[in-house]
Amino acid sequence: MNDLDTRIAGLSPAKQALLARMLRDRRAAGRPRITPSGDDGPAPLSAAQRQFWFLWQQDPDHSGVYNVPMALRLRGAINPATLDLALRRVIERHTILRTRYESTDEGPVAVTTDAAGFSLAAEDVTVLPAGEREQAARAIVDRWAAYDFDLAAEIPVRAVLIRLDDEDHVLAVVVHHIATDGASVEILFREFAAVCRSVWEDEPLTLPELPVQYADYARWQQTGPGAARLSEGIEFWGELLEGADTSLDLPTDRLRPADGQRSGGKRRRRLEPDLAERVHAFSREQGATPFMTLLTGLGLVLRRYSGKSDLLVGTPAMNRPTAETEHLIGCFANTLALRLRLDPADTAAGAVRRIRDDVTAAYEYQDVPFEKVVARTGTERSADRNPLFQVMFVYQQVDGGIGLPGVSAETFDTHNGTAKFDLDLSLLDGPDGIEVSCEYDAGIFSAQRVDRLLAHLEQALVTMIEAPHTTVADLGVLTAEEEGRAALEWNATGAEYPRERTLPDLFAEQAAARPDAPAVRTPSGTVSYGELDRRSSRLARVLGGRGAGTGEVVAVAVERTADLPLAVLGVLKSGAAYLPVDPDQPAERLTMMLQDARVRAVVTTAAVRDRLPATDVPVLVLDADDSRRELDAASDAPLPCPAGADDLCYMIFTSGSTGRPKGVLLDHRGRVNNFTDFNRRFHVSSGDAVLSVSSLGFDMTAYDLLGTLIAGACVVLPAPERDRDPGHWLDLMREHRVTLWHSVPALLGLLLDGMDDLGVDALPDLRVVLLGGDWIPVTLPGRLRARASRARVISLGGATEASMDSTIFEVEQVDPAWQSIPYGVPMANQTAYVTDPDLRLVPPGVPGELFLGGAGLAWGYADAPGQTADRFLPNPFSGVPGDRMYRTGDLARYRPDGSLELLGRVDFQVKIAGHRIELGEVEAALRDRPGIAQAVAAAVTVDGQRRLVGYVVPEEGADPVDPAAVREHLATRLPGYMVPSVLVALERLPLSPNGKVDRGRL
Repeated sequence: MNDLDTRIAGLSPAKQALLARMLRDRRAAGRPRITPSGDDGPAPLSAAQRQFWFLWQQDPDHSGVYNVPMALRLRGAINPATLDLALRRVIERHTILRTRYESTDEGPVAVTTDAAGFSLAAEDVTVLPAGEREQAARAIVDRWAAYDFDLAAEIPVRAVLIRLDDEDHVLAVVVHHIATDGASVEILFREFAAVCRSVWEDEPLTLPELPVQYADYARWQQTGPGAARLSEGIEFWGELLEGADTSLDLPTDRLRPADGQRSGGKRRRRLEPDLAERVHAFSREQGATPFMTLLTGLGLVLRRYSGKSDLLVGTPAMNRPTAETEHLIGCFANTLALRLRLDPADTAAGAVRRIRDDVTAAYEYQDVPFEKVVARTGTERSADRNPLFQVMFVYQQVDGGIGLPGVSAETFDTHNGTAKFDLDLSLLDGPDGIEVSCEYDAGIFSAQRVDRLLAHLEQALVTMIEAPHTTVADLGVLTAEEEGRAALEWNATGAEYPRERTLPDLFAEQAAARPDAPAVRTPSGTVSYGELDRRSSRLARVLGGRGAGTGEVVAVAVERTADLPLAVLGVLKSGAAYLPVDPDQPAERLTMMLQDARVRAVVTTAAVRDRLPATDVPVLVLDADDSRRELDAASDAPLPCPAGADDLCYMIFTSGSTGRPKGVLLDHRGRVNNFTDFNRRFHVSSGDAVLSVSSLGFDMTAYDLLGTLIAGACVVLPAPERDRDPGHWLDLMREHRVTLWHSVPALLGLLLDGMDDLGVDALPDLRVVLLGGDWIPVTLPGRLRARASRARVISLGGATEASMDSTIFEVEQVDPAWQSIPYGVPMANQTAYVTDPDLRLVPPGVPGELFLGGAGLAWGYADAPGQTADRFLPNPFSGVPGDRMYRTGDLARYRPDGSLELLGRVDFQVKIAGHRIELGEVEAALRDRPGIAQAVAAAVTVDGQRRLVGYVVPEEGADPVDPAAVREHLATRLPGYMVPSVLVALERLPLSPNGKVDRGRL
């Protein structure tokens, strides 16, 4: 900050205002003065008036949106006739307040009339009990505020005096925006008070001379700034806004109506008493005005909410270009689109100074009509949102009141029930501090969300003032209470579990306790716990002879037969970790997996052996004659597991961004914690049976094979040749009284489809259905309950890198407003955090990236330290040294109760025609269409042009998909740029071997 900045910042607000006026007058010196035209005939409309006239013409029944309501609570003895006289005098003095607007062949014109049609209306609520009067008065004020003016037939001002008691009244005045602006409201009440004082005190009325009227200004504007000045200003705004993102896309509570109709709400918050003083002092230190500091604070909040560091925010500029307009009432204000560029590496103080400079430059061209700026940027108009910006910010310094003798006057809150913007924040800076009022679009935001935003604005201001050298990236907006709730309270998941035991240890306990109980059932027969224990001990000893042991990896490539749990248990008992290998995967991928895992041996069967790639390590074919002899010769005595809880349990490969799969390393302790949690929550015991239908290479199978066995339950395996046959599944479920289902949603959908096809009405034994790994259609729980009425439906979330499942939600009732099934809360001894790109926790309802931590976390990726470091980060929220968390790449948000909602993938955001589009939002809107069961959206390049495509699967028995009807439905839920230009109907979405939607095959 230079010396001049320091001196200016040190001036009092009054002196700063005087300096601003002098500078404005100096800038205006080169412009032609406004002179009285002497023409009382029809006058042209100013640029701002033409915009309001156009809006009224488009929708005259909703012109109340553009009213400027104002109300005062007057306590003391008043004379209603004096108030009527004072308002009438002001209306007579300012012709704009007694002007009608007519259409002509040349366009709209302003016609001045008289004030004879005006009178102060009266309402009386004293007949009501005293406790109900204020609420009744507020309802009257709001009704008047929403009045629909007929601009062609009546003057644009109305007023009412509401009597609450003999010396308690509310005066409400409403003026259409075509005739007023923020500064004019002050002028109106100032002159109103002056007339009242003159009458009550019997003194001469003294008001500033009005050398011109608004109509003179409108005529002057036609030739005012000059073509050169206007062209220069348009180019300035074009360069300033080049490349700016015009869609802020704040998180909402409801879908945005496509027709643009807005129902408004209003919330208020008074900032801490000393904060206004601190804002002023901080602003002086930065050579800025309080407006600039408060605007920066709002920018920091919007950055956290939107994830964008380059924002556009609207603000009104007084735009009174010459001294003649200083005391005029009228629509002078112009709207400016201020660009807030918040560099994450900049300090809070530096951000204020940058915004100071940008705002100062923008105000040099405040007279360029907003519509010309919109046209210069080429911004497409949309019925559902304002062009360029969706948030308006208004700052106003107010004095102690209007000064009525013997009467106290204070602002009485008004609202016309409408909203012009998504958010319209007005900050009144007065003797009692700063009060923030926020008019908001109640069709998309809840009052609770707006309350949180206002609290976060206050927190951002406090933080930037107390820590001005904190970087923008590190400057949070959550309160200490919110930080603690998200980081600690919502992650208070501690629970006891056998943390020093391994999975073979816990299986051995079950085998010893119930050796004759069924452990595995297949179409070929049943294997008891005792038999499985003995056979797996033999296999472990044979594998040990081939080098298997703690720290080693053994591949398991076995079909879904009784040999599968045998192989997995045998490997674990040897102390080694198992690598599940699906032989149906491409040979090249299988080769990479075996090489990258550095497997010590391979366990397989004759049916699979020929599908595996050649390898140099020992291959044990369980059903080969020589292997059988070797296994029969081995001891079947109990074999203590040499591995410990911290040793490797299994390794699973996931897709890699480089095209090479990544091997995830997971230990025993995390699996024991996760499986114990499941078994405890759902009371899994010897009376239960699970049908295992997931692919061997999918981590869900780990619980099916091992989690159930450590609980004493039974694993039911379908025949390999019928492992995707729902009829076969149903036979097994009825025969073995299956009580647990565990799969991705698509496989449950396949089961229910099979029940429909086969006429199967019910699954009476099914009591728990666990669904994870992919989106759960909101219709799926209802379909299930129609056939399994007592089944608990559980939504699971997580990632292979953070145990099998990390979050849980019981779906008791599907809310019709849900677009997806909630992700839930962290499971036992696990944690979940939603952060912005700066790793700051986000407020409830704000999208961010989901991070998972806790006991289930993997070690990382095999032989990939760079990828491990990129995805497994130090946990800044736990306070435990060395604690880590996993970056999932999932887009999620907190619900108000701390549970999670999954929104899609961070990498599923696409950009089309300059708009950022979250594919998950498009998919949710498609799924919400009656008759559509499943939907996927994708960005596809066709003839060099990026297009949005929707793939849909109709519900069973539904009519064929009508693309035009679907688009019409989407147009009521989404902005136009988010409606797919192409819709493709499919019988079934392609699935990966794990049962997830395979987007690559679309």
